[in-house]
Amino acid sequence: MSLRSAAPAGGVREAEELAEVMKTYRRLAAMDPPAMRSLIVELMRLSDDSSVSAMELGSPEAVARADRDARRAAAAQAALAAVEAEA
Repeated sequence: MSLRSAAPAGGVREAEELAEVMKTYRRLAAMDPPAMRSLIVELMRLSDDSSVSAMELGSPEAVARADRDARRAAAAQAALAAVEAEA
């Protein structure tokens, strides 16, 4: 995941925040892969819940939350995959 792929939906600030989260996810994945897998499951659940809420409410805030949650879940998965690929 690159900053550019994260920027369109949330702007540069959110892309920078996501880059910092990605660093944290990579550290966790390197230190404790089972904990990272558990976090991914929870992030995916939150993403699914946010998506349902966005579809039901249709508000810009709900859509933005769903997008943010989906990007965080994807970042966590990418971080674990990158660490596993290095091993």
